[in-house]
Amino acid sequence: MKRLNLLISWLAPIALAASVAAQSVPLDFSTVVTPADITLPNAYAMGNVILSYDNFGSGLGAAQVNQAGINGTTYGSLIFNFSGAMTTLNFDFILENVAGPIEDAVALTFKLAGNDSADAEVSTANYFPYDPAHPENGGRTTGSVHFTGSAFDQAILFFSPDAGSFTLGAASFSDGSQPGLTNVVLAPVNPFVAISNTAALHAVGQYDDGAILELPAANVVWTSSDPAVASIDAVGVVTGLTLGTTTVSADAAGVIGSTTLTVLASGPEIVTQPQSATVGVNGSVTLSVTATGDSLSYQWQFDNQNLAGATNASLTLNNLTAEQAGAYVVVVSSPVGSVRSAEAIVSLLGLKMYAGLTLAGEAGETYKIEFQTSLTNETWITLTNLNLPTSPYLFIDLSSPGASQRFYRATLVP
Repeated sequence: MKRLNLLISWLAPIALAASVAAQSVPLDFSTVVTPADITLPNAYAMGNVILSYDNFGSGLGAAQVNQAGINGTTYGSLIFNFSGAMTTLNFDFILENVAGPIEDAVALTFKLAGNDSADAEVSTANYFPYDPAHPENGGRTTGSVHFTGSAFDQAILFFSPDAGSFTLGAASFSDGSQPGLTNVVLAPVNPFVAISNTAALHAVGQYDDGAILELPAANVVWTSSDPAVASIDAVGVVTGLTLGTTTVSADAAGVIGSTTLTVLASGPEIVTQPQSATVGVNGSVTLSVTATGDSLSYQWQFDNQNLAGATNASLTLNNLTAEQAGAYVVVVSSPVGSVRSAEAIVSLLGLKMYAGLTLAGEAGETYKIEFQTSLTNETWITLTNLNLPTSPYLFIDLSSPGASQRFYRATLVP
């Protein structure tokens, strides 16, 4: 009998990444209750940032912060003062009524302790020069800033009078620090593998910023507490060697996760198939299977559907009715695989005769089974759509008793 070995599946979906990114802190504008005027000398504190706007005493520019972000008129400078040195700043902006080239409208400078640290080029999209004769064709620009570079504690975004008015939405910044690894979890939990078979384990890191990421193989040292039971290579692939259990561990810079691996003899094999039977109406029949393997479980099926509670090596059917006549199989499973038995056909002796069709098609494909009472008819009546479990397969038309004649066809469902 051919043994079917299954891959061990993960118990839960896990986000994967090659590396851990620096922590990025967003500006949470949702905390603003009412619009706040940030024109100097006023300022608005938001976490580790103090926002202010300098109109150079011109009276031309002003700005407010609200739950949608920051908006204002130009000319002037929007200033970010950070509580510590940062290395990254990201935000998007919109300019309305732009009167000239974007390079003349916006500039951005970063400073550290009052000294110029770096200039960032502002990248923009959808820019159209303002056309006074056709304002509907221009004057609006969407742009973005994604700066990562030398340390800065102040960022100054300058808007010239050509910029018209501005809106700044979602923004975030980072000091370049990496989140800390707090825990290592191995997946799957308490896995199984058969002798001479392999299975892949995964080391998943949990970080203090809430991230859950698979650890790169180069960052993990794998060990097996009993290499005579199972060995493990540098990328977490275990090989079952002898019956028993071993503790598999993954060490990521001193943070260690472990799980218990069980090595079984083999996947299940069926020694004795369930046998077909013919019984009278209201009679009883017992179907049984004999299988070898470790930690076996059973699931009986009727017409390719699981029978509730039918999870033993034998299945007893009492007080049989016509609706219970048909094909029965049992799926025998273990932690390292499963195998499906041959069909056992249960037939009834009684006053009724049932039509049976033998289908020889592609197992696993779906076929529409139809009938008509005369070959001169043009209309076919659908009995069912059948997912062919095996080939050949005996289909019994339970609605056929009492019909004088029926003609059948089976067609592949696209």
